[in-house]
Amino acid sequence: MNDPHQIAVFLGPSLPKENASIILEANYYPPVQRGDIYQLISTGIKTIILIDGVIPPHRPVWHREILDAMHEGIEVWGASGIGAIRALELQEYGMKGCGTIFEWYRQGIIQDDDEVLVNYTLNSHNFHCLSEALVNIRMTLSNATKDHLIPLEKSEQLIQYAKQVYCLERSYKSLLQSSILSLEETCTLNDYLTCHQIDLKQVDALQVLSKKAEFLRSENLSQEPTRPKPVISLQKHKTLMTGVSFNNQIISGYKAWQIISQNPESLNKMYVQLTQHCFIREWARQKQVELPQTEKERLRTEWEEEHSSNELKSNGLTQARYQELLSERLLVNWIIQKSPDYFRIQWNFDLAVQIESQIQNRIIEFAEKETLWRKLSQYEFIADWARLNGIEAPNCFVNSDLQSICNQSNREDIKNKVGKRVLVDWIVSKGASYFHVDWDFSLALFHELQITGQLAKILKGDN
Repeated sequence: MNDPHQIAVFLGPSLPKENASIILEANYYPPVQRGDIYQLISTGIKTIILIDGVIPPHRPVWHREILDAMHEGIEVWGASGIGAIRALELQEYGMKGCGTIFEWYRQGIIQDDDEVLVNYTLNSHNFHCLSEALVNIRMTLSNATKDHLIPLEKSEQLIQYAKQVYCLERSYKSLLQSSILSLEETCTLNDYLTCHQIDLKQVDALQVLSKKAEFLRSENLSQEPTRPKPVISLQKHKTLMTGVSFNNQIISGYKAWQIISQNPESLNKMYVQLTQHCFIREWARQKQVELPQTEKERLRTEWEEEHSSNELKSNGLTQARYQELLSERLLVNWIIQKSPDYFRIQWNFDLAVQIESQIQNRIIEFAEKETLWRKLSQYEFIADWARLNGIEAPNCFVNSDLQSICNQSNREDIKNKVGKRVLVDWIVSKGASYFHVDWDFSLALFHELQITGQLAKILKGDN
């Protein structure tokens, strides 16, 4: 069952807390302000729902703390008030928007933050509205126009009039006192407002809470664990916005990626290699395999001797970021060097070479075996990752070369080895995201080119 204490909702004047708690069991907090999310990140919270925020002069919730929460795997939803605004601004990074107001912002129907701002009493038990949100006025006047109570032209004039009023002082009373409407229209609209005011902010608050509650019910029925929110998009955007020093200029990672993408053949080759590295890192994470410090120092020395010309700023790297990416890469290198036997994964290298020879339809030379060792050992680690996660290749996935080898042999060990090879080929062909692994090829390739120094060479046209 889902723990309501793992859900945090920031709620104020949009909806009474007692009404909200009937829809969704959660920890309810007053309107969000800067720093509030940072206080929750380490508490075990899995979902944050932003509805209402503080009003001036208090500081609104910071974009950075929402990004950091999502980076930690926390799901963040937004609706109604500040939640709808932040969801629009951060949707490409994984924040979820919900409701009509969010859609209006997304479609450009409204643009300004003041559309959702209202004044309210600062009472933690009852955040009573002291003004009217412009989004509510828009929806109510739109309905009044559809009901033929006021013409469209005057409805638009009233909205523009309300727009000129300070956002924390807007009200229907001030609209009715304007000179835009005739006396008859004013009376008609006043009667209409007594029963037909639309609280769109409340409607959207109810919708986001109901939607989350529905998701929780479906998760409980399926009895499947909720997967953490992918955060790779945050890293990707950050990397591609990072500047790269090139010809005494600074170009963005986006521009560098456009240049890299001009060689599709090279991209396809790197895709297989980097996808395999991704699954090996996942295997290491699940098996809690870490690179010993002494080995890390040795491998780092070897790496830097091989890539001695790597100038960090020309590859868009700081020293700290370089060391972080290099540590991840060296872990994979070390695992492959140690071989599957070291990690108690049973394998037969000679048998694997025999199958590879049949696939290539030639004799594998002795000088090739060291390189082949790296390639074939990677298959073993990925196959073991599949075993750990109960993954099997579908029967419809067939490699004709491997199937032919299997049909020609009566040996069980060859058939098992071929079966592993088919499985790994299928896993790599599907890619990491198919198995809900938070990984992105373009980001992985960019990092690989950075730490090897190849990015600067490509930009210079050396490669």
